[in-house]
Amino acid sequence: MCFALLILLLFLFAGKGILSFLHVEPETLSISGGIILFIIAIRMIFPQAGSVTGLAAGEEPLLYLWRSQ
Repeated sequence: MCFALLILLLFLFAGKGILSFLHVEPETLSISGGIILFIIAIRMIFPQAGSVTGLAAGEEPLLYLWRSQ
């Protein structure tokens, strides 16, 4: 918890300096964050078989949601 607070404070006060040192625009960071969230959402909707959250082989994830209601 304390480690996360230190990282948060570091980026609060030195975030723009770190981004300018790395030559990264804030818009680029926003777009890449959106792409990462999109990939996470796709993996949640269509999980891989055999994973912890995955369905059995051959089951459709969206049909499974409708049948369980």
